[in-house]
Amino acid sequence: MTNPKPSPCGCDEREPSPSPHANPPGQPALRYRLGAHRSFLRRMAARLSQQVTSTGQRPLAALATRAAADPSLALLDAAATLADVLTFYQERIANEGFLRTATERFSVLQLARAIGYELKPGVAASVYLAFTLDDTSASPAQTVIPAGTQVQSIPAKQGELPQTFETNVEFVARKAWNALRPRPTRPQDLSKGATTLYLAGVETRLQVGDYLLLVGAERERDPGNERWDLRRVLSVKTYPDATGGYTVVTWEPGLGSNRPSMLPAAQPQAFALRRSARRFGFNAPDWRLMSAEVQRAYGGARASNEWPGFAIDGRQRQIELDAAYPKIVAGSWLALLTPGYAELYRVTRNETVGVANFGLSGQVTRVTVDTDENIARFQRRETVVLAESEPLPLAEEPIPDPVTGNQIEIAGAVRDLVKGQPLIVSGKVNEDDEQPLSVVVFIEAVYSNPGFTTIVLRDQGLGATRFIRSTTLIYANVVVATHGETVPLTPIGSGDGSQTHQRFTLKKSLLYAQEVTVDLHLGQYTVWCRLDSHRARQWCGMARSAVALSRRPSRRSLHRAP
Repeated sequence: MTNPKPSPCGCDEREPSPSPHANPPGQPALRYRLGAHRSFLRRMAARLSQQVTSTGQRPLAALATRAAADPSLALLDAAATLADVLTFYQERIANEGFLRTATERFSVLQLARAIGYELKPGVAASVYLAFTLDDTSASPAQTVIPAGTQVQSIPAKQGELPQTFETNVEFVARKAWNALRPRPTRPQDLSKGATTLYLAGVETRLQVGDYLLLVGAERERDPGNERWDLRRVLSVKTYPDATGGYTVVTWEPGLGSNRPSMLPAAQPQAFALRRSARRFGFNAPDWRLMSAEVQRAYGGARASNEWPGFAIDGRQRQIELDAAYPKIVAGSWLALLTPGYAELYRVTRNETVGVANFGLSGQVTRVTVDTDENIARFQRRETVVLAESEPLPLAEEPIPDPVTGNQIEIAGAVRDLVKGQPLIVSGKVNEDDEQPLSVVVFIEAVYSNPGFTTIVLRDQGLGATRFIRSTTLIYANVVVATHGETVPLTPIGSGDGSQTHQRFTLKKSLLYAQEVTVDLHLGQYTVWCRLDSHRARQWCGMARSAVALSRRPSRRSLHRAP
């Protein structure tokens, strides 16, 4: 505050300091006013007695009144009011010069234009519609959906009205595109080290402890080939569903071998070995406990540990089992198993014979196998015979991964999809979601693979959205539609030649706008047209001419005069 000379009126007329203009950053509004009505009036009243003429005199020093009714003070009050109004709008104009403090849409538009950005005018609401065709055998494979096809929304709340949308372009819809599903399974990995097998169905009759054989064409062609695996089941889990379900079987160790190094079969078949048998004579009495008379009858030496002829002849391809097993048929697989070693054979012949030896007798199965490889290693008492091989159909491995990112693998072969075509991906993100989420994406590329089709999506595709695979559907019969209804040309009234600038009331207002992008030698221009399609084409033609005549190389929007 300043301290002027004493006022003739005897009142305090110290002149108030002007308002500071300092504004810290981040404020929602700028302080830009020099003052308000009160401060302006006080300032002018304080200066009355201090006004000095060119001759050094102070003619208003004797004006001692400060009554508001005095004409001189009334004049100052009017001037203070004018200053108050001017500084108010001056501050508002200053605020409109910055994005943070601007409150008028026009100010934001002008600021955006300063950097070459131009807002487009509002257009009608647009949606992407998914059409579902009749998929019965009698229906055609594809149908043309003409431009202008109308659909109506279903009101979600009471009091709302159905809204009409029209398709913008002609579209060829296909029955095969009704609802595509992401690839649910993939070929299971049965390479070296695998410990899991997926079997089709849930009635495999496998139990923990059963033996499972995985063998391929390599062993079928070559009896000496070792690319096969015999594993004992550790766990069996069934997963029933509407399609029959599947069974998951695990074992240890993994497929293949490190010592010696051996790969599993390239394309194995799975067999359950249903029968566990023994070689004939496995339960023969101990030779050393036999009486001398029995030993002499068999012609054996008393010092021997086993019955005469008890040892296995490695040159024979015949194997006698401990009982009759008619279900062991020619062409089936048979495995001989001793602690720490196993060998696989293929049955070429099966016959039931009567045998009496080693103090035993009875009807037994004698099988002939396709090779005598290492057959002498499997002695009678230690060997377990696994037979009655039953093929088990394999299933593909379910894909647990969610549908996300910019790539989707579609089950089966999907044809005629093109780049830029819109798709609607719909599904649940969480298991407890009541309604599925839908996302519109666009095709960038399509690749055909055996059994499935890979669709690469434009840009980020689905982004971070993770759809649960089992709930996801992909709709490909998708076309864009805009809110509004095309009104046919109708008479609007009779003209009167004696009147100028006549006006007629339309029965329905013009509802939507259509964007037309024009490429000229001066650059790219966007023309926005309102009216029905015929009038829009006429006006857009005039707009193109107007743009072509313009020599200002900038992006602009042309509007029809109201």
